[in-house]
Amino acid sequence: MPRRFILGGWLHYRLFGEVGAGIPPIILLHHGFGHADGWEHFSDALRKATGRAVLAYSRAGCGRSEPGQEARSVDYLEREACDTLPALMASFGLERACLYGHSDGATIALIAAARRPGLVEAVIAEAPHVLVEPRTLEGARALTQRFETDPAFRRKLARSHDDPRGAFRAWSDIWLSPAFADWTIAPLLPAIRAPLLLLQGDADPFGSELHVRLAHDAATGPVTTYLLAGCGHAPHRAEPRIPGWVAALLERQKDQVGKSWLVEPSVAEAPATTVSWR
Repeated sequence: MPRRFILGGWLHYRLFGEVGAGIPPIILLHHGFGHADGWEHFSDALRKATGRAVLAYSRAGCGRSEPGQEARSVDYLEREACDTLPALMASFGLERACLYGHSDGATIALIAAARRPGLVEAVIAEAPHVLVEPRTLEGARALTQRFETDPAFRRKLARSHDDPRGAFRAWSDIWLSPAFADWTIAPLLPAIRAPLLLLQGDADPFGSELHVRLAHDAATGPVTTYLLAGCGHAPHRAEPRIPGWVAALLERQKDQVGKSWLVEPSVAEAPATTVSWR
């Protein structure tokens, strides 16, 4: 099991392809209680579509990574973006990377682009969290109730995490904490100049299109936003065109200017309906 010792703890990672030749890899940043293996075959689909190496890692306390040394605090996403991610990149000798984040991971990618711009070539932010809205809290409460009452859900997490309760509760406890109620990254968004691809399902139980609208309007670099009709919280599991969209972003980034907001049909209505990496 490949791991790297980063900032006092061992982090599990998966690498698809070879890092090198001066071409920045794509780094995958999972959701709040996700893990490196949770991307399944999507990682390889991205590698094939873009011709780039893809690196996925499990954050502290998730998957096969060691627990964090401290309890998760309100600034945990900022610390991951500004401390852990740069340290991980340095361990691989990476000067820059394209960041693909989902949910919490998308927020980490946005923060990194704003606070560590020299490390970030481009960002794909899927279902990002920009602030705490009622829908997010309702979704977190519902999932917490499911965790406590659904043994099958807990068994599923146990197959992927060394400490499934610790991984889940670290996420749910901080999001449902009163101290987190006023959290937002909105003030950071104007500092994002890297090419940005935003993906949001309009049926996402954890967030409305407000999050991508705020990022779309505030970022000062080129932005393409896809609002996916009928899609939930994990577009990469439902939309087969995403690897191609990422490849297009990376191919045209030097020539891309301005902003585009696109509303795409539901997956059922899209020309391609089979997601081969599921």
